[in-house]
Amino acid sequence: MERPDERVAIVQDGAGAELAAELGGQSRHRRLDVTDEDGWRRTVAVMERELGPVSVLVNKWGLRGLTKTAALELAADGVRVCSVHPGAIRTPMTAGFGDACTAGQPLPRFGEPDEVARMVLFVIADATFSTGCAFVLDGGVLAGQPHRRGLERLTAPLALAGIRMRRESGTSIIDGCLQR
Repeated sequence: MERPDERVAIVQDGAGAELAAELGGQSRHRRLDVTDEDGWRRTVAVMERELGPVSVLVNKWGLRGLTKTAALELAADGVRVCSVHPGAIRTPMTAGFGDACTAGQPLPRFGEPDEVARMVLFVIADATFSTGCAFVLDGGVLAGQPHRRGLERLTAPLALAGIRMRRESGTSIIDGCLQR
């Protein structure tokens, strides 16, 4: 009898093709024999041709998995393992990219190297109860696309809670605190 931990999830060709069609957009279904090394190469080649380079995605997701695994393995020894994942950061590597490539993200700008450095310092010095975490600095890209810009839509609910919002030099500032 098959035990649950010995099962392998298999997406049948028909179901996989239907799911890819239902998801639309950049979704693809491709049959892959995981024991066939040349099959993997062909699949990666198709993905890169149709979707762009996969190496950055694979590396970042691999690092997240490694971070979680190492955190679980080393926690008993008092070792914390976290990773920092910067998005579009203004560096010599991104110097040729214009501001248009960050325009669609919730915080429409490049991050700065000192912001990454401060996050690393935070993880090392202050996040002492964190392990297995991926700290992301991506201007909100992973959160999705903003529905509306700004905090102005929150003015009335904040006022009901005794909180006042004001703007100074293009920055939203929230004053007050919740009363119990």
